[in-house]
Amino acid sequence: MLKPVSLLFILVLCCSGYLLLILHPHFRFKIAKSAGYHTFLQSIIAGASVFILASIVYFLSDFILRTLNITFSISDLILNEIFQLTVSNSTKTISDICAISFLIDVFLYLTLTVMQRKNSQYLYVSTLKNFADSPKSRVHRLIF
Repeated sequence: MLKPVSLLFILVLCCSGYLLLILHPHFRFKIAKSAGYHTFLQSIIAGASVFILASIVYFLSDFILRTLNITFSISDLILNEIFQLTVSNSTKTISDICAISFLIDVFLYLTLTVMQRKNSQYLYVSTLKNFADSPKSRVHRLIF
C-alpha cells in the first residue's frame, strides 16, 4: 500500500518536472504535444533532476546547520508542532527535500519569467524556432 509520503514524492516529481519543461522554450511544444505516459515519463525525469539538486541543497544546508549547532526542519515544524503528528526522520527528510524542490521550482519560474519579460524578442524567436523544429508541426512539414 502506498504511503502518503510516497504519493507526495511522486506528486512533487511530476509537478516540478512538468513546470520545468513548460518553462523552457525547447521543451514547451514537445511536452504539449506528447500524450499519456510520455508526458508522465518526461516530467518524472525532469523532476528527478530538480529533486537531485534539492537533495544536494538539503544535505549541504544540513551539514552547515549541524556545524553551527542549529536544528531546523520545516517538516518538523509543520507536522510535529502544528498538526501534532509523530513522523520518522526519513519522512521529515523527504518532506524537507520536497519543500526545497518546490522552492527551487518557484525560484526558477520567477527568474525565467523576469528574464522572458526582459528578453521578449529572444523568447519569441526561440519559441518560433523550436516550434518549427518540432517534427509534428505543420511548419516542419512545409519546410522540410
